[in-house]
Amino acid sequence: LSNVTMTCRPVQHPHPPIWFAANNDRAVRRAARLGDSWFVNPHATIPEITRQLSLYRDELARLGKPFPRVLPYAREIYCAKDARTALEMAGPYLAEKYQTYAKWGQDEVLPGDDTFDQPFAALLRDRFVLGSPEECYEQLRPCWEEAGANFLIFRTHWSGMPVGPTRSPACA
Repeated sequence: LSNVTMTCRPVQHPHPPIWFAANNDRAVRRAARLGDSWFVNPHATIPEITRQLSLYRDELARLGKPFPRVLPYAREIYCAKDARTALEMAGPYLAEKYQTYAKWGQDEVLPGDDTFDQPFAALLRDRFVLGSPEECYEQLRPCWEEAGANFLIFRTHWSGMPVGPTRSPACA
């Protein structure tokens, strides 16, 4: 935009932080160039995030930009009394969501040969967090220990899922 003035000025200076979501390597580099942080998607595996984080750091260094104070990761998570229950409660909705993403071709921009068009048990591995509170914690630990996350955003409800189960006290 040009010749446009904001009448409601942001509190942050010079502007609110802009987080760029990115799936493939080119987009991760673009996030380093244009954004204030890379918003890590919820469907990447930890090994893929770790690999792309190296690209992100390299691009920041090339540009002379500091590593962001906040590195946000989105994760699909469902906490229940145990992994079996979490999978029963959330699995059908997550599976449907990612089957829809595959039909839309969203996985065409994923790096390498990654695809959403695979059996749910394979898609689930190292991608979604399902289990008891203790199991969820252990599944989340690699986010900060291996992949540098310091800000987690949880998706706990998916299209078609009744609201009641997502308010379970299991993870309170």
